[in-house]
Amino acid sequence: MTMNEIKAGYVIKHTKAINYISEQVDQANIGVMQSSTGATKIAMIFSRDIIEISHETLVEVPSVPGGLQPQVQHDALSTSRVQYANLTMTIEAAESLILGLRQTLDGLKAQSSES
Repeated sequence: MTMNEIKAGYVIKHTKAINYISEQVDQANIGVMQSSTGATKIAMIFSRDIIEISHETLVEVPSVPGGLQPQVQHDALSTSRVQYANLTMTIEAAESLILGLRQTLDGLKAQSSES
């Protein structure tokens, strides 16, 4: 394909990589790094906080003689952050991401104000 074949309306097919990720995340950390060629890159780490329950403890139910119910005590809880992706991109790709996010968020705000 040559550049003069590409024009408005040209369709670019998307193909998922073998290691494609589809996850819900609630945390994003952003950093700056230098590549081996000296180019500045933006690194984004996407993660989600989770709570793990290791065990439950049976406790007496005062209103039910001999009754027991399971309860999760504080010592049974632990929180951790699971990292799903560490994506590195060029400055140009980061600027494109910012633009795309801004357009999407502005569109959502416009829709919600019309409702």
